[in-house]
Amino acid sequence: MTLSCVVIEDLLPAYCDGSCTPESRAAVEEHLADCPRCRRFYTALSRPLPLETSREAAAPLHSVEKQWNKKKRVNLFRGGIAMLFLGVAVFLVLVALQLNVSLPLSQEDIVINQVTELSDGSINVDLWVDDAAHNITHQWSEDHVLYLIPQRSIFDFGDGTLEGWQSNQTFYVLPKGETEAKGKLGIPLPSDVKAIYVGAEKDAVLVWQPGQELPPASQEVEHRLQEERMVS
Repeated sequence: MTLSCVVIEDLLPAYCDGSCTPESRAAVEEHLADCPRCRRFYTALSRPLPLETSREAAAPLHSVEKQWNKKKRVNLFRGGIAMLFLGVAVFLVLVALQLNVSLPLSQEDIVINQVTELSDGSINVDLWVDDAAHNITHQWSEDHVLYLIPQRSIFDFGDGTLEGWQSNQTFYVLPKGETEAKGKLGIPLPSDVKAIYVGAEKDAVLVWQPGQELPPASQEVEHRLQEERMVS
């Protein structure tokens, strides 16, 4: 069956996408074998569209873009985690500053000058502590032991203007059943006190226990403590 070029041109789209009948396909192929004009038309019709060509060319770029977006999400997640930890750290520092969180001074920063007995029977513990210390706390253990613990702020390591400062910690033991003793210098201790230590419990130094004989305090120490009592 011989078909005209006009009919073949109408059939070529269906031929190209494979939707024509076997009879029409055979007629088109027979015509294309002998017609250069229709072959050129078929070649032009069979070329891929520019959009399809651009999609194929862009496929590698699309893969790179997906990998970059994945890395960007990972980096954003890591950055968010880092900012979260930084925020928590800043918050903890602010809380520590507000609460004036302290740490015990090490024994190498504490000097026990002397432990003496005042004329009224009170116990005086004369300490010299590093300038980073800002106070001396009194902590009791469950077995009635008193610990004198020089403390320093976790954000204060001394300003270097002083080598240290002196502290006289004065105590007296109350008679059993009493809550205070008039005329005594220092802080009252309960009658069942077992000992006084200087420093944190793990490396504390014993400075007094009941029945221990202490050297008498000098007149200079007695006078200074009396003056401090009058000022306070």
